[in-house]
Amino acid sequence: MKSKARRMSGPTSPKRARVLSAAPRCTLGESPRWSEEGWWWVDVEVGDIWNLASPSPTHQESAKQVFALGRRVSYVQPLQESGLLVADGADIVELGPQLTGARKRGSVPVSAGEVLNDGALNEDGTLVIGSVGPRRRADGWLWSVGARGRVSRIAGPFSMSNGMAWSSSDLLLHADSGTRKIWAHTFRAGSIHRSEQFAEFDEDEGMPDGICGDGFGGIWVAMYGAGVVQHFDSGGTRQGTIEVGTAQVTSVARGGDDGGALLITTAREGIPSGSALDPLAGRLFHADLD
Repeated sequence: MKSKARRMSGPTSPKRARVLSAAPRCTLGESPRWSEEGWWWVDVEVGDIWNLASPSPTHQESAKQVFALGRRVSYVQPLQESGLLVADGADIVELGPQLTGARKRGSVPVSAGEVLNDGALNEDGTLVIGSVGPRRRADGWLWSVGARGRVSRIAGPFSMSNGMAWSSSDLLLHADSGTRKIWAHTFRAGSIHRSEQFAEFDEDEGMPDGICGDGFGGIWVAMYGAGVVQHFDSGGTRQGTIEVGTAQVTSVARGGDDGGALLITTAREGIPSGSALDPLAGRLFHADLD
């Protein structure tokens, strides 16, 4: 399964993403998700959770700020019961239908300076979520949080645990941005039993950040620093590229009524507030897959 981000043969014409005008500019947009209620995402360090309730990202209704927590929120996942699963600091919190009430599922025992980052919810109800240590050098981990709140450290260490996507109920694809690698983890009974390298990237390709499945065993990968989203098939061969109008591309989600759209988040880290430098940094983008 090990690959070196293999490129497909022959010339290709990259697609270009468009700015999602209905969404605000984020400081660090992350964790895009699709549900019957539309698109969801977070502004991590600000602590905002956003929703764009529309059947497609081209709809002109403005995004709604659902929560302004004022503290780090790194992950949001719509639940089938019309609630949300949220990483609020080190706590994993369930919000009920109509977003009423809150129940803490569990707390991840992170060390000083270690923070939770992206995650992925398995069909059995287990959340696998990554942490990033203060040195970002082999001091972060993967954690599982069971449906009943049991918390376990299941893999690592990783330099900068980032995007995750379930290729199947027992195969988790996972980006470690600092080492520029994507791993394929075999997952059973709440634990990881084997890890193999799925892809590795050169420094000039940027860092793999957020990822999402393509519905066929492959993935879309947001390449932070490179201004693109890359598509790979189940064997790790590159199938296409979407150009994004800013360099710090943070994550990507597939959705829409027919699964034919991508929502892409970006960041404006390091760019002073009010600066005219890179005016598209932090904006959300969308692209059609047809």
